[in-house]
Amino acid sequence: MPFVDGPTYIDGPQVDYTAKESLAFNNEVIEDLWSLDMSAECFSKGEIANKDVVKQSIRNILYTMPGERLFNLDYGVNLYQYIFDTYAEIGEIKSEMVRVLLRYEPRVELTVRDIEVTVDPTNNSVHLDLTYYIKDSKEIDALKETLFL
Repeated sequence: MPFVDGPTYIDGPQVDYTAKESLAFNNEVIEDLWSLDMSAECFSKGEIANKDVVKQSIRNILYTMPGERLFNLDYGVNLYQYIFDTYAEIGEIKSEMVRVLLRYEPRVELTVRDIEVTVDPTNNSVHLDLTYYIKDSKEIDALKETLFL
């Protein structure tokens, strides 16, 4: 459908955009997105490696089950398999978490000793207490999280 000079109403009659104005706005948004610095240098300088971003990345890894991410089927920690296994070894859970976190969150360092895990099958939950070192900012941070599965 060709562009028409004249009002095009979006979300009711209060907003009046012409096709040309809408196209100009979309072009501005695209230019803004292309101007973002997503280079490796930006990441290595620590501009994106602040505490909150790293913590959210760790949460994403913990809440994702392997197989959920297309083209990256190993991403995530399968905590669901441990919640109903009353004989699950805590050491096995911690080792799996360290393996996956170090693989998919290279901005942090942690070991099995830095993780405390409590499995609660009655509430279908896993309580995690992680302490990790953020390499770029040289900070130690902690994540206390209860995952209800």
